[in-house]
Amino acid sequence: RRAFRGRGIATALKRATIENFQKTIAQNITLIIVFNVLFSTVIACGVVYNAALISLSERSRELASLRVLGFTRAEISFILLGELALVTAVAAQAASAIENGRLYRQLHLKASELDRLRAFNENILESLDDGLLVVTLDDRIVRWNRALERLYGVARADAVGLPLDEVFDPTVVEAIRAARRDTPDGAMLSRIRLAGRGPAVSSAMIVNV
Repeated sequence: RRAFRGRGIATALKRATIENFQKTIAQNITLIIVFNVLFSTVIACGVVYNAALISLSERSRELASLRVLGFTRAEISFILLGELALVTAVAAQAASAIENGRLYRQLHLKASELDRLRAFNENILESLDDGLLVVTLDDRIVRWNRALERLYGVARADAVGLPLDEVFDPTVVEAIRAARRDTPDGAMLSRIRLAGRGPAVSSAMIVNV
């Protein structure tokens, strides 16, 4: 007697993987944003302050000459602050480009990690000794593992995409639909008789769905 499990295993694994990935991404992005904002604010204040001090000390004669030429303090301050604002804006754009590149690399690494988790889950599902069947809400088959190919006698390429009633006996399909109507949150059906097809046509199974 062989058993193949319904969509519960694949759905749970898929949902857990996606939720963990989204949670990790959200936490990392929030921490990165907060840290970068605080760090950038401190750096910007320090840069502007130091630049102003250095500029005043190095250009004291120039500023004095401007005063002699008739510029007011407000006009000299406007010139000095304008230069500082321009330098700060250019530096901020360069820092933003560098930070965006770093964030993109982190997201790329997270995406690669998700791909590895997906491949790992695929290997688990395909290595099951039990047959695994996953269907959509409209009863179309979306997964059919190797064990189910061997047990039921229908190749994955011939089963995926087809409705349940084109692959299984009417009694099996009706039992699944009745359980879905009675318990929308999910249920397990035990000891359902199922006859194989193709190479496994002579094998009769009692399955849990």
